[in-house]
Amino acid sequence: MHRVLLPSVASLVLLANLSSADTVTLTFSGRIDGSDTIDVTPTQATWDHTYFGFPTGVDFDGQSWDPQTNTTLSDAGSPFIPSDLSDYRANVVQTAGRDQVAAEIDGNDLQIHLADTPNGDDLYTFQVVLTKEPPRVPTTQTLLHVQGTIDGSDRVVITNTGATLDHYFWGTPTSMSLNGVAWDPSVQPTLSNSGATTFLPNTVDLSSATFVKNEGRDLASFEVFNDHVDLIFADNPLGSSNYDVTLSFSSPVPEPGTAALAVSAILTTAWGLLGRRPAD
Repeated sequence: MHRVLLPSVASLVLLANLSSADTVTLTFSGRIDGSDTIDVTPTQATWDHTYFGFPTGVDFDGQSWDPQTNTTLSDAGSPFIPSDLSDYRANVVQTAGRDQVAAEIDGNDLQIHLADTPNGDDLYTFQVVLTKEPPRVPTTQTLLHVQGTIDGSDRVVITNTGATLDHYFWGTPTSMSLNGVAWDPSVQPTLSNSGATTFLPNTVDLSSATFVKNEGRDLASFEVFNDHVDLIFADNPLGSSNYDVTLSFSSPVPEPGTAALAVSAILTTAWGLLGRRPAD
C-alpha cells in the first residue's frame, strides 16, 4: 500500500482554528527513511535516529540541518518553544509524507516522532502547533490499557462511541485488546464502545488524555483532539513487535457537599410529590 498524504480541508480547518488561539508553531521539511525522534527544548533541538537511513534535506523551523553530521541544532535567537509546557497541547498538521508523524509533550520538552515504514524514503512537511489551554480542575482518573502486535504503521482513533483502526502499511495489527476487550480489526475495523465490548466509560473527557508507552521497540505515541484521541503506532524493523500503552483520562471531582445536596434535593422532591415533608 502506498499512501500519499495531501493537505486536506480538515487539516486546513484545524490549522486555522489552532492559529487563532494562543499558539506556538514549529515547521519541518525533510526526507525521512525509517524512525527518528526530535527532542525540542527552548534553546535546542536534538535528533535521535533509530532505524534505517538518516534524514536528508532537513529544514527545521527555518534552519537547514544535517542531523547525521550534527545531532543538535541551537535556536536562531528566539526560543523554539515556551519554557513551561504544562498548559499546552501538541497537534501535527501534516501536508506531505506517506506515513506517521506524531508530537507529544514530555514534561517541558516537545518530542516529535517521525516514522516512514515503507521501503525507501519520502518527503515530509508539517507543522507542530502548541496550543495553550486553560488550567484543569482537580480530577479523578480513568485508564485505557491498549495492547497489540504491530507490523507496519497504524492509527487507532478513539471516540466516546468506539475505536476505529486506520491502517497504513504492511500487516494489520493482531492480538489487539482495549482494557481487556479483545479486538480483531481485520474483521471488525470499528470496535463499538457499548454492550459486551464496552472498553471505556462513554462520559470521559477525551481532551484530557495523557499517555504512557509501556512496551514497543519503535513508535508509539498519541494526539489529542476535543472529541477524539489518536493512538499512533509504527514498527520499522522487519517482522512485528508487541506494543503496550496506557491512556489516562480526567473527570472533574465533585465539589464537597455536592452529593449530599443532590440527595437532599431528591428527597425534598419525593416528599413534595407525597404531599408531606420530613420532620425537622
